[in-house]
This record gives sequence, C-alpha cells and structure tokens, in this order.
Amino acid sequence: MVLGPDRPAVGRERWLVALIAVSVIAMLAAETVRDFRPGKLSALVMVLSLGPLVLIHEAGHALASHIAGWRVCHIVVGRGRPMLRLHAGGVPVDVHWIPVGGHVLPAPARLRYPRAESAFIYAAGPGAELLLALAIAFGTGPARVLRETTEVSVIVAQSVLLLIAIDLVFNLLPLPAIDVQEGALSDGLGLLLAPFRPRWHFVRLLTLPWRMRAEESSIPAERARIYENGVRHYPDNPFMHLLLADAYEAAGKIYDARSHRLRALQSPELPRPWVDRLRERVGAG
Repeated sequence: MVLGPDRPAVGRERWLVALIAVSVIAMLAAETVRDFRPGKLSALVMVLSLGPLVLIHEAGHALASHIAGWRVCHIVVGRGRPMLRLHAGGVPVDVHWIPVGGHVLPAPARLRYPRAESAFIYAAGPGAELLLALAIAFGTGPARVLRETTEVSVIVAQSVLLLIAIDLVFNLLPLPAIDVQEGALSDGLGLLLAPFRPRWHFVRLLTLPWRMRAEESSIPAERARIYENGVRHYPDNPFMHLLLADAYEAAGKIYDARSHRLRALQSPELPRPWVDRLRERVGAG
C-alpha cells in the first residue's frame, strides 16, 4: 500500500499539507468546544497524541539498537509523502505527513547474538509505549483511570491510554508491514521471525550502512568507492563483494566484477540458492 510518492514535498506543498492538518485539528477543536462536555475531549486528545506516540515508539527502537551495539541507518516517522529530512546524531530522520506508523532500520556492527538482539530491538518500540502507559496509569491513579469521570486530566489520561492500547494491538499482530522498506516488518512479525532467521540474513544486514550510502549516489564510480570501503571493513562478507561486483559492472569494470563474484562464491556464508544463481552467472562449474 502506497500512501504517497517518495518525492519529498517542497515549497507550497508543505504549506498546503500544514494548512490541511491545522484545519482538521481546528475543526475537531471547534466541535469539541461546541456544546462542550469533558467526554468530547477524547477524540481531540487522541489525534494530538498520534505524532508524539510515534516518536516515542521509534525512539524506543533506536535506543535499543544503540544498547545492542547496532547502527541505526535510517528513521522514518509517519507515512505518506516525506515532508522534511532531519539528522539526529548523523542518522537521517524522514518525517512524513501522516503521523501514523514509521520504522527504524538498524544494522549489526558485528555478529554476536544477532537473533536475540534483533528480537530485543523489535520489542523495544512497543516496550517504550508500555512504559509510557504504566507511567500515565500510576501517575493518574489506577482506580481513577478505570472509572467513568468528568475530570479533564483523567479523561486526557484515559484517551492517551486507549490510543496506546490500540497501537500496541496493531503493532504486535504478526502482519506484513505497510512500509515497503528493507527490514521494515511489523513488530509482531519481527519478534516472531527473529529467533528463526538464518545467519546469512544478518551477514547480509551488515552491508546495510554501505548500501544506504551508495543508494544516495547515481555515479557508479562513487558507489564502487563506497563498497570498496565496505570490503575493507568486512573482507569475508560475500554480500559486500557482490555489491562491489555490481558497482564495478555498472562502472564498466567487467573483469573486476567477475573477480569479486568468484570471491563471494568461496564464502561458506553464502546460502545455497545464491550460490547456484551466482555459479550460473559467472559460468563456474
């Protein structure tokens, strides 16, 4: 499902989207004020809490990645058309115009306990929301949160807790993710798959930082230089050699490309289907 083109919004488009968002919130606020009753605050509070909740969720993934020793390569907040790109600690953060969902793309820096670390990172987003829910519940008072009330502060707390509950249910269902990005799974599906991922999946994931840097360049020679650095960093990683081979081929270095594909074939880390396809490509018996 695609909610908008990948091209970032610019100039007047950003102002138009901002105007639409403000108009929707203003209309919701006007409806809340009209014939005001405290219970009518819930919808407005939930809408206003969407963005901050997404930020907390993705921050949980990013913090867990740092704790596990993984590199955060990319953070996406929201869905739809990208509105702007920020950088946090050198990590690109793309903010999209619909404040629902998002993802963090981490990559291991070394392979120690990759399956357990991956599961920990997937669990950290929902875990951050759960910690927030517990803080709100105990800060407000468990008994007060569970009863019908006209207290504005309690209604705000109940509304945020309801939003968190809904988000946790959808996040933890093992369904395919809407975000069609590499490594972007729903948290439930990621948790379910993490213990069963083959080792080569994580070996390939080691190349992600170089792949993301290379994708920013359209110049084959520049992409090749990026992957040459990756090969120096991980000389035994067959997937890095294959990426360098593709870059060399695009740059017209056919002999060098074949040399690195043959090097990749020698690695025991390359899964059998890849070996068979690669042998056919290079004409190796």
